[in-house]
Amino acid sequence: MKKKMCLTAAALLCAFAAPAAQAAAVPQTATVPSHFETAWEQLLAQYGITKPGSSSNNTGNQPDNSGNGSNNIGNGSGSTGGTSTSTSSAAQAVLAEVNAARAQNGLSALTLDANMNRAAAVRAAELAQSFSHTRPNGSRGLTALNEAGVSYRTAGENIASGQQTAQAVVSAWMNSSGHRANILSASFGRMGVGQATIGGRTYWVQLFAD
Repeated sequence: MKKKMCLTAAALLCAFAAPAAQAAAVPQTATVPSHFETAWEQLLAQYGITKPGSSSNNTGNQPDNSGNGSNNIGNGSGSTGGTSTSTSSAAQAVLAEVNAARAQNGLSALTLDANMNRAAAVRAAELAQSFSHTRPNGSRGLTALNEAGVSYRTAGENIASGQQTAQAVVSAWMNSSGHRANILSASFGRMGVGQATIGGRTYWVQLFAD
């Protein structure tokens, strides 16, 4: 059963959930503005990830949540053109906020997954092109997990843009029912975090998996 919730305000949030078997096939890559394409390809190359729409197989739809934020990458830092990516400190800060909320609700802690961090980094960069749970090539956001080699039965995504700190973005997600449901889902045990600043705006992505 797919679930999707989106809110539009000063801060944007969107949530989506569905079982892996309901994943859609990956369509052909869409054309995107050249300046975004360059920054995106450089970020993909930095993490050794195949560009969406190529030979990867994507299966699985999970909760997609979007809001205001930046992309936080679990490993490494870099700056290319108008794009910058944070170090693992951002991912660790988001993880701490999320696990504090889960502990308050009697849930076990999530762990960071390196491959999921890479997928979240890709998704964070893509948000500058299309702030949506649909990727620039038309496929679902969670297909980034498959491209990064992440196996899962259920998964989810929270996205945001504009927040400057992990505390601010997690607070925004926790105040949105769809995003909160992902953060507090007992089905999830792993998380990836991506943060990217592109064109002066910060984008955040959380990816969840069982």
